[in-house]
Amino acid sequence: TDTAGEFDYLCGVDLAQGGSGPDVMTLPAGRYARFATKAHISTMSAAWEEIFDYWAQQPGLPHAPGPQTEFYPVEFDGQTGEGGYEIWIKVA
Repeated sequence: TDTAGEFDYLCGVDLAQGGSGPDVMTLPAGRYARFATKAHISTMSAAWEEIFDYWAQQPGLPHAPGPQTEFYPVEFDGQTGEGGYEIWIKVA
């Protein structure tokens, strides 16, 4: 929810990978632009900035309301920050 510069941040696990918990969020159906990298997690802020400063300004796949999602593949190592990550943006 974007209210005066605030937003909800959720972190989760793919239930197909064996996760469980009290809260389940299903991503809305639709198309998502997927930005994947093998970079270290420390580059995440710069990746978000580039997406919204450059990509979101381009015609063709306009950003749509909905969740903006970080995805961590099985190769991601939470201890080292290595293994890459993906950013998914809902598009119209």
